[in-house]
This record gives sequence, C-alpha cells and structure tokens, in this order.
Amino acid sequence: MKKLMLARYFEFLRLKYPSFPPELIAPKILKVNTTNGLTSAIILFIKLKGWKAERISSSGRVIDNRKVVTDCLGRRRQIGSTKYIPSNSQRGTADIKATIAGREISIEVKNKLTKDRQSAEQKNYQSETELSGGVYYIATDFDSAALWIENTFEDSPNKLEFYNFWIKEKEKKQ
Repeated sequence: MKKLMLARYFEFLRLKYPSFPPELIAPKILKVNTTNGLTSAIILFIKLKGWKAERISSSGRVIDNRKVVTDCLGRRRQIGSTKYIPSNSQRGTADIKATIAGREISIEVKNKLTKDRQSAEQKNYQSETELSGGVYYIATDFDSAALWIENTFEDSPNKLEFYNFWIKEKEKKQ
C-alpha cells in the first residue's frame, strides 16, 4: 500500500511541479509508528485519491494570563493564571472526518503499535454514527486503512480538479 501511496504522491507532485524532473523528487517518508503520524498518512492517502479529509481536534484550549513582572526591589515574579476552556465539539468525536463519494466518513485512529483503545465516549459516538446511517471505521495501521479505503471507494472523478484546488490552497498559505 505504501508503494501505491508513493505513486499517487508522485502523480500529485508532477502536476504541482510540471517542469521539475520526476527522478529528482524525494519520496515521501511515512512515519506511521505514532498515532499522529498514522493520522497524517491516512489523511494524505484520502486526499491523494481526490477526496476531502481533515483532522478533528476535540481537545479544548488553554488561555495563559500569566505575566512576569519586576517589583520595586528588582525581583521578578510571575503573576496571573492559566485557564482551560473545554471544546464545544462532541466528546468522543472521530480523529478524521472525510467526504468520500459524497458520504461523510468518520475514522478513529487507534494505532496498534501504541496500544490505543477506544474510550466510552468514542464507543458512544461510533454507535450514534452507525445508527444514523453513517460510516465509522477504526484504523489500527496504515496498510489495512489504505486497503479499506482503496477497496471501498473509487478514485474521485474530479481528482485532477481537486489536486489543482489543493495546490492553490497550499500556495495561498505560503
């Protein structure tokens, strides 16, 4: 599956850099031994098939109101505090949301190398998604996830248009 991913990645890069010799393009190295790396690899694989995918973060954020001040004697002290604000997203939401062939797909990443397990909230979210007719998949490694995506969904008929859109969006961010 990684060879298929590299072939798709080179296809994308040839479109992005048409004048650059393909033999000089360094291969993409997938680091799938961490949950974060596995999540990124699955998202890239879905995008290279011409579909939309994004990482969903359900953690809150920390607001840091601390400051370092110097008093009249020259001593430096830290004043203020930090405050955690919980997220507004539903607890247990999947790590990846994808739109494939017009369907919303929820993918929960549980890397078997790091021995991740589903929480009770994640199991509830899975049940809710499946009972409402949605597709929920638990990805434990890259090869099985890529094989599931490859066997379940055809490439997007708009893959080249998606690639061009994706390239333009990346250029805007730079």
